[in-house]
Amino acid sequence: MPTAVVYYQSKPNFKGTDQFKYQRINQDNPNDRLNGEIILTVTVKYR
Repeated sequence: MPTAVVYYQSKPNFKGTDQFKYQRINQDNPNDRLNGEIILTVTVKYR
């Protein structure tokens, strides 16, 4: 099963919602069904 690991660390004392993009491109197979962009939203409650 294809997987990806994303490490996220907020700035010190940051609380709230943050968002970032992850783009996957298989250079060997441009028609790979998993190619694409994902927008991830995280909510930082405390640190």
